[in-house]
Amino acid sequence: MNLSQLNLFIDSGIPVICLNAPVQERMNVLKQIYLECADYRNIPLYLWNAGWGCFKQITYDVPSKINFINPQSKYENVFINFERLLNYKESGFFVFENLASLMTVDYPEIASCLINVYFELKNSNKSKYSDRASGNFDDAPGSV
Repeated sequence: MNLSQLNLFIDSGIPVICLNAPVQERMNVLKQIYLECADYRNIPLYLWNAGWGCFKQITYDVPSKINFINPQSKYENVFINFERLLNYKESGFFVFENLASLMTVDYPEIASCLINVYFELKNSNKSKYSDRASGNFDDAPGSV
């Protein structure tokens, strides 16, 4: 998917979107998602990755500084954070970074969680969106 099409998918009501970008472009991708999607809609943007084990809210200070604010204090696995996303009462963009690295260990469970998240968000009345972002999806199974 081309990142410039992200708003088209969001406006079409697709709540789970897979992004692929080189790891060197991580900050540019987060900045673009923040400015063109989250800030544009006045909806917060959160990022989770296995290194942090928690969601961090992303803010952007002009001219070029991305800030990570940690509203969640402890490390929790991806499954707890999928549940956190579904139970979150407010609107938000939730980016799960580099899930492909976890796929070799927990593929069936992660694939099932993504399917459940998709349908839960699709039927939700909140504006919640989940992006599955990674620096490399070459190893990710095609069905996810």
